[in-house]
Parts: sequence; C-alpha cells; structure tokens
Amino acid sequence: MGEGGDVTDIFKPALVDIDEVNASLAQLSDSTVDWSVVLGKDTALNETFFTTAYNAGKKESKWFNKLGLNENAQELLTQLKSADVEGLKLTDYNVATIDSLSALLANEDLNAEGTLNLELLLSYAYLSFGKDLLLGRLTPIKLNKNWQNKNDTTWQADAFMNLLETKPMADILNEQRPQHPWYAKFKNASDRLKKLASANLDLSELNENLVYGDSAIVIPQLRKTLNKLVNAPTELNSDKWGVDLEQAVEQYQNANNLKVTGQIDADTKASLGEKSGKKQLQLAMNMERMRWLVKDFSDEYIWVNIPQMQVEYFEQDSVTFKMNAVVGRVGRKTPTLDSKMSNIVFNPPWYVPPTILKQEVVPGIARRGGSYLRRRGLVARDRRGRIVDASRINSKNYKRYSISQNPGRNSALGSVKFNFPNKEAIFLHDTNHRGDFNKKYRAYSSGCIRVHHPKDFAAFMLRDSVYTRAMVDTVIKKRATKSVKVNRDIGVHIVYLTNAVDSVGNVLMVRDIYKWDNKFKAYF
Repeated sequence: MGEGGDVTDIFKPALVDIDEVNASLAQLSDSTVDWSVVLGKDTALNETFFTTAYNAGKKESKWFNKLGLNENAQELLTQLKSADVEGLKLTDYNVATIDSLSALLANEDLNAEGTLNLELLLSYAYLSFGKDLLLGRLTPIKLNKNWQNKNDTTWQADAFMNLLETKPMADILNEQRPQHPWYAKFKNASDRLKKLASANLDLSELNENLVYGDSAIVIPQLRKTLNKLVNAPTELNSDKWGVDLEQAVEQYQNANNLKVTGQIDADTKASLGEKSGKKQLQLAMNMERMRWLVKDFSDEYIWVNIPQMQVEYFEQDSVTFKMNAVVGRVGRKTPTLDSKMSNIVFNPPWYVPPTILKQEVVPGIARRGGSYLRRRGLVARDRRGRIVDASRINSKNYKRYSISQNPGRNSALGSVKFNFPNKEAIFLHDTNHRGDFNKKYRAYSSGCIRVHHPKDFAAFMLRDSVYTRAMVDTVIKKRATKSVKVNRDIGVHIVYLTNAVDSVGNVLMVRDIYKWDNKFKAYF
C-alpha cells in the first residue's frame, strides 16, 4: 500500500513537499504566517497556541500527505461545508478560503506559504468547529437569563488536537455532538429542508376539498415533497388524491402544529409554500440549545420540553412513558433546569411559595379578608406554627407567616408530588384542575409542572419496590402524608425546544409559548 492508501498512488504526482511543510511547522514561531488570515477576529485562540501545539507534539502536518489533503482533512472539509445544516456559520471556519486553497493545491498552484496557511486554517477550523459542536456557538446565559440547563463537559484545545493521532475524523466530530436522539433527528430534518429549498411547490390552484380519485398536475410533486418531509406517502408518481396522500397530509399537519384536516387547506398551503429557511432557522436555534444541555444523559431520565407541554420518560434513548403536562403560564414561566429525582410524596401538603404568597394571596386577603383563605382551604400560621387570623397578614409583614393547604385530592398538589432538588423550588405534581390536560394549550400553572397520570407515573418509577399501582391507591386512600425515596438513578431535564420528535420519529414544530425564539433569531 502506498502512502495515499492505494498501490496506484505511486504513479500519482506529489502535490505537497511534506518535508518542507514539517520543517516550517517545526519552526513555526519564526515563520512568516499571516495570522490575520488564519485567526480572523477570533480571540479564543492566538498564534502562541499554534506554535505550542505543533512544537510540543509531533512536529509534522496534521492534514497533508504527499498527494494533498489526507483522509482526516477531506472528511473535515466535507463536514465543514454542511455546517449550516446544524445551524453553524461556514464563515466562522473560513470554509471558502480553505476550499479555494484546496483547489489551488489540487491544481499544483499552491506555493509553500499558501500550503502552510492551509495547514493552519484547517487546524483552526477543526478546533473551532469541534468546540462549537460540543459547547455551542453562543453563550446561553448572555442570551436568556432564564436558561439554567448546563453543558457538563469541558473542552481543551491541546487534548482535542491530540485526538487526531488516535481516531478518524468522523468519529471525533460525532463524539462532540449532543448524544440525545433528538439532535440527529433535527439535523436530518434540516438537511432534508436544505435539499428542498430549490423546489418550487405551487399549490395555489389546488382544490381545498379534494375527494378520492381527483387528479392534479401538482400532486406528484406534492407526494414527493411530503415523502421527504414525513416519510409518506410511498407512491410518489401518482397524480391522484387518495387515502395514502390524505394520511401523509395529516402527518405533515400534525408535525407543523397545524389543524389536522387531511386536506390542503389555506394554512397547509401557506406552510408548504413557506421558504425552507424559516423552518431551518427554527431547527438551527434548537440544535444550538441542545448543545447547551448535558452531553451524556443517564440511562433513565425524565424529559420535560416546556413548549411541548409534555412529560416523557426515556430509557436507553427510547420513550417508555409519556403524558400531557401543564407548564408555567407566560407570567410565571417554568425555568429550564437539570436535577435528579429524589422522592415521591403521597398526600402532600402544599405550602404557598413566597412569590405566589406575595403576588396573589396577600392581594386576595386585602380584598376579601379571611374568606379568601377559607374558600381555598388555606390556613395561615405564624413562625411558631400557631393558626392566625388572615386579616393580620399584609404586604409589609407577610414574610412572618406561612400559608398552607392540607393534603387531599382537591388540594393544589393533588395526591402525588415528585421532588427533585433545585433552587427554583420546581417539582412535578398532581392537580385539582384536571380538565386542562385535554386542552391543546396547557401553559396555566404558576411555574411547577402538573402531570396527567401521577399515580401511574409514581408506580412506574417505583416498579422495583413494593409500590405497585394498587399499593399507590391504598396509600393515597389513607390520606396520611408519606414520602418514598426513589432508588433508581433518574435524571430530570426541563428544557425549552420549539422543535420536538413524535413517537414515530417525525420532527415537530412546537408553539413558542414564551416567545424565546424571537430574540434568538438575531444570532443566526
């Protein structure tokens, strides 16, 4: 085998004087590199890093063999050219300059200085791209003070450069990407939209009330477009409206937060006629948000996507329990956070949180006196635990008192509460407002997350204990407060993503209930 990997390579002309490149790299501090070309305006790296990185390890090229770009360089360039699919900017990695210099190299028109610049440009692109895939291009806390999820990884340039000695490029970059299964789905959806961008799907003349057997010249194109977007229908060339096409339209409507009619109605026409860039932008924002999350999730974890208003339980990347949820209303947003499930409380008492006490209860007492508490089953106590008349409580002294509600099915927490430590005092719980779970819009709570099937969920998490579903009912019927430790290692991740993935793998567009996308768009 020749150096290029094929016996026929010995007959190919040498494009790179490797000895000359390596000699320049060994004396990098003395070279005449145009660092402004390599580094641009980046302040995270400087020329000292490159001289240290190359001179500390093997003083040889990372990206060339005598025939030109080696396999790692070729794979890196291929992935850089499609970085926009992941919501990253090609300009951040000097892709146009690298591509131009690579073309000159292939045509034997690149001099020694240009070859050295290309070497360093590839190193810079590799480092920057890898870091952005791992940690994100932007800093979340600077963009949204309510974002509390944290990426739990660290990134070191030297260690990342050293990976080139032991792993192929594709493996290195894949390991930097978020490992949550949704990320790959978002990336694939973005890639499909990019390929569809040139399609000119004009549905303006298509009848909005099609019946089976109707035909239209645009239907084959509609079929092919839907197949790429929702993997249906399978018959692509028919110009007939049929059951398969109606079902594909329903899938598309569900995935794009549209009313599911199965017809090409006005809203569906508008959505299908939208420029792909709008949907790609939404995916780009959410892929960036996923890079802000923990890198490796535990084997079991609770996943609450706030805009989706749903709770999912993941085991080995598969959803094994799912239910609707009610999340914080716009004025009382549910925060994003990461934690671990600690215990489940049956028949929990409810202590009114300070924010609700200040903003709702105290004004209620001022309006109605003690009747405000009595009508809600609330009791006021002083610091010694003695019951006091609510009329004593006002906006100046309310911090001296606690207000609570006794356990019961009709209490604010219902019959079950799920605790996990966090500074925001957020938890999952049952509720006495059970009719909200059947609504499409479910952002009504004061910040905590109400869950649709709390008893089933409790038994599910305690399935390695004596707490069967029947036992859960028995404990609740006793009306006594009981706390049960959760022995399973269960992560809790409350996130904010305006894309999601359904049970069959389709990527959904989800309502941006807190309008967090509006400000975020400016950075893409």
